[in-house]
Amino acid sequence: MDETLALDKAAKAEVYVDGVANRPAKMVLDRDGLVRDKKDQKVYVTFDKDFSPAKADKVELQVAAYTDKDAKLDLGGDKAAYTVTEISKKGVELTINPVKGAAYYTVSYVSDGKTVADLTQKLPVGADFSAASELVLDFGKDTVEPGEKIAPKVYLKNKDGETMDVSGRATFAYAGDALEEKGREKGGFTVKNDKKYIGSQITVTAVDGTRAVTKTLTVGKAVAPVEKKNVVLSINSKDMLVNGEKVLIDAPAVINNSRTFVPLRAVAEAFGVKVDYDNASRSITLTQGDKVVKMTVDNKAYTVNGLAHNMDVAPYIVAQAGRTMVPARFAAEPFGFVADFTQNTDGSTANVLFHN
Repeated sequence: MDETLALDKAAKAEVYVDGVANRPAKMVLDRDGLVRDKKDQKVYVTFDKDFSPAKADKVELQVAAYTDKDAKLDLGGDKAAYTVTEISKKGVELTINPVKGAAYYTVSYVSDGKTVADLTQKLPVGADFSAASELVLDFGKDTVEPGEKIAPKVYLKNKDGETMDVSGRATFAYAGDALEEKGREKGGFTVKNDKKYIGSQITVTAVDGTRAVTKTLTVGKAVAPVEKKNVVLSINSKDMLVNGEKVLIDAPAVINNSRTFVPLRAVAEAFGVKVDYDNASRSITLTQGDKVVKMTVDNKAYTVNGLAHNMDVAPYIVAQAGRTMVPARFAAEPFGFVADFTQNTDGSTANVLFHN
């Protein structure tokens, strides 16, 4: 049974005490759900029609437990105690002023200063979802992969932004050619393990009571998150910073004919790019994922995945270090990096800053 429904049922239960003078045969709490933790509310207590209370008998409302061990009882003085002799034919009206940290309240019948255990009922505390504003179907993402098993969450969201998980009671409908026939349960499903379905869509609808929500997912190849990188080189310095960590390089960035050149291998590897050099042809191949860049020493031409491009100045080799130097901008742009520059007071370049 759903926990909320079970608590509701308990809150409405009738409790009997037989043959005891000045005690009701039954005490009924007129509650249709949980005590709401955001606003004041009323609880109506009624008794059997032949009940005749003693003058000192009363009904007490108390905070019985706390979610916060440091919470202090504060029900507003004696507002929690009501003498039964003051009740009308409709019963006793209790006002609950929400207490911070309350886990639940109890309503008890007190006779001659003693609480009657059989006439004590529990009122659990919970967020108010009686007028939930939204039903949410959450898969945690919008793209799924071939062969992937998916398990969503369905929850109600109220006007205060609080949520209640209803995944266990919601019903679901599915649509899409990429769905496996088996394994559809509580909104979960398995994507067919076939790349031909990449680009197709899967639609799932969740229903809870009178509310419904539909979510559409696209089958696609997983794309690894891009690692954020910041690479800093200072002109004529062999110290390079990669995300703040110092790395020693054997050829510094330099100014050559008013252009800023950087050591290709050091910068590319800091970007996570694989570098291969062919000594015979003096060509460099740079690979990152499915992107391949090829360039040649002393040649302005280069290719990106086979497409031809041109630099305005050619790469060259520093003889002392045996390293290929390239214009800063062309070391960065093919791999999605941006090159920024800081200047000295005389206007010359001080640092090259690469970032993606």
